Amino acid sequence: AVILEKIATFHLRDATRQDFTQISTTLDVVFFPLLSCIDEEVHDFLLHCDCSADMFLPWIITWFAHDVHNIESVSRLFDAFLASHPLMPVYLSVAIVVHPRSRKQIFATECCVGMMQITVKQLLRDISFDFEEANSDSIPFQDMIDDAISFMKKIHPGSILQLCKRYHNE
Repeated sequence: AVILEKIATFHLRDATRQDFTQISTTLDVVFFPLLSCIDEEVHDFLLHCDCSADMFLPWIITWFAHDVHNIESVSRLFDAFLASHPLMPVYLSVAIVVHPRSRKQIFATECCVGMMQITVKQLLRDISFDFEEANSDSIPFQDMIDDAISFMKKIHPGSILQLCKRYHNE
């Protein structure tokens, strides 16, 4: 019970509040500044299409469990999130969006919010959630986790606040 309380009050605190206002606000403040540092071209295109960070909210709130139906994969994701900073799901969202295959799909999408939402929701279908057997047509999810960790090292969560202040003041 103590471990679950720690998880709920640290990693999941924003997702366990009365509504999603806090987690939505955090995502709005953090997602695009982080994305702009990792891939400015994707960042600019999504903003040009009037996209908001809220289209990634289902991934963040559920730690991707809503779209991943393999229990071993969900367990691996949860292990990665619990062993990392609470912003790890945001870093993972960015890693998925900037992957070369995802970029190709995003840039091939009509520049409107509705079409982009459909594309973003479908990005996960090209990812192999079977950590044992990824085929050549799929992206191994461990690669996405590794990319997110790499982004976290490049742009440390401790520097996110400064990054967001600079970004939103420009």
